Amino acid sequence: MIAFFGGDSIPCAKFALPGSQELSDNAVKALKKHKACLLANHGVIVTGSDLEEALFLAEELEV
Repeated sequence: MIAFFGGDSIPCAKFALPGSQELSDNAVKALKKHKACLLANHGVIVTGSDLEEALFLAEELEV
């Protein structure tokens, strides 16, 4: 299942304050080669080529 997300693990972006540029930068770094990342103390971000793929991946990650 993890292979769906672009590797053998799901990266965790470093903590930063909500809405901050630092949080955005950390998420971009974590998503560089993956379709999902965990935001420390915030939640998860999932991407896809379209909404259907993103929803599928989000559901897979939660199961």
